[in-house]
Amino acid sequence: MSLLQYPYLEYDGRKTMRSLADALAKLGELGNLSDGEKVEIRTTGIRLPDGRLSGVVSVLGPRQQDGTRMVIFMPPSATFSARTTLGDRQLYEIQELDAATSDPEGNVELANGQFLHQIKLVVPAPAFYNFTLTEHKIVMATIRFLQREGLLEHPCHRSVDETLLPGLKVLDYGQVAKVQIKRLKPIVRFVMKLNLPGVTETLIRATLKRAGIQLSRARAQFR
Repeated sequence: MSLLQYPYLEYDGRKTMRSLADALAKLGELGNLSDGEKVEIRTTGIRLPDGRLSGVVSVLGPRQQDGTRMVIFMPPSATFSARTTLGDRQLYEIQELDAATSDPEGNVELANGQFLHQIKLVVPAPAFYNFTLTEHKIVMATIRFLQREGLLEHPCHRSVDETLLPGLKVLDYGQVAKVQIKRLKPIVRFVMKLNLPGVTETLIRATLKRAGIQLSRARAQFR
């Protein structure tokens, strides 16, 4: 399922790519990058339930004559490595890569004006805290139920970039961990209606706790 709306086109490199060179090669292969053009790199920090900071990473190719723009989704990562202009390879926090630009050869200029080369995502950190797809769907369904019932006091999604990637939002488990649930039974009934394979009330409860959601201990409140 596509995450972006036209005129943005997308390529999912989250399982196959580990370096900026991978993304640049794919843009060239797809005919979306030529000599002399620049790409943009965007990162959005996401706090995980255990306190780690991960980052959603994307590479945006130049806008094409027909108005479209290709977006390469990279693996979520907490850090990246790069060579400095002196040739030393150093480790950087992923947020330092946000708003950077690169030429087709991978020569990168950070937002602060520093130049780096050979960018690699060296510490993959899953944005969903190693949740299975089913577990992630349980959390998503819970948030959707609370929103529908007017029981959610704060947003749990973050925009990646409303200017470059309008409408693209990701679940921020740092915000999810602030959610409090007083009555679990209605949520269990809502999730069970999705007919997800292998889902039980025990799994739902365990998944929500693992996501950091606070469940009431008062038995009367679960009725």
